[in-house]
Amino acid sequence: MDFEKYVNKLEFPKRPIRPRLVGTTAKSAKEYTLLLDQYEIDFTAWTNQNIKYHIHEKEVHEMFDKDAIDELELNDLPQWQKDRLLSYAWNESHSGGYSEVFNMLQELVMLLKE
Repeated sequence: MDFEKYVNKLEFPKRPIRPRLVGTTAKSAKEYTLLLDQYEIDFTAWTNQNIKYHIHEKEVHEMFDKDAIDELELNDLPQWQKDRLLSYAWNESHSGGYSEVFNMLQELVMLLKE
């Protein structure tokens, strides 16, 4: 399997920092309201980017699941068994990346077929 295609190519969005009120003058309060207005715009944009990032991440994950099932020829299994295998493999080894998840799936399949 080519694990490079399971890399999320979108940049993780950087969350904007909420401004702080500095000073107690009318001028600083006015500047603060302008900064807050810009923050609200930036936060909305960040929220939308964050949603897009996570949707893409989910699509990549689902593509991996489908490809792994096809590669390991598990299409004949009931969906609940495929889900359990994928979930177990993910929980046990996702910190090592998709290649480690796939290796775990291979080990589980070998146990099933013995």
